[in-house]
Amino acid sequence: MAAAQRELDEGFYGSRWERATRAQRRYLAAMAADSHRDAPVATRRIAERLGESHRSLSPHRNQLIRKGLIYAPERGQVAFTVSGMGDYINRLTEDTHA
Repeated sequence: MAAAQRELDEGFYGSRWERATRAQRRYLAAMAADSHRDAPVATRRIAERLGESHRSLSPHRNQLIRKGLIYAPERGQVAFTVSGMGDYINRLTEDTHA
C-alpha cells in the first residue's frame, strides 16, 4: 500500500503540484488545510488563512481553475478536481515543515 501511495504522490499528484506557481501552491496548501474528505472550501476561509483579501487571491484562484487543478462547485467555494489532492498536499507540506 505504501508503494502505491508513493507512486501516486510522485506521478499523479506530483505532476499537478508542479504545474502550480509558488503563489498558487500557497493557495492550494491553504485550501488543503481546510479540505476534509475532498469537501469544498470557502474562498473566504482561504483568504483568512493566508491573511490576504479575497479579491487579491482571485487571480490565483482563476489560474488554478484554468489549469484544471480546482473548480468552483458553488459561488464562494472551491474544490480539488481530483480526489485525494488535499491529502497529498497536506502530506507534502508536513514533510517540508518537519
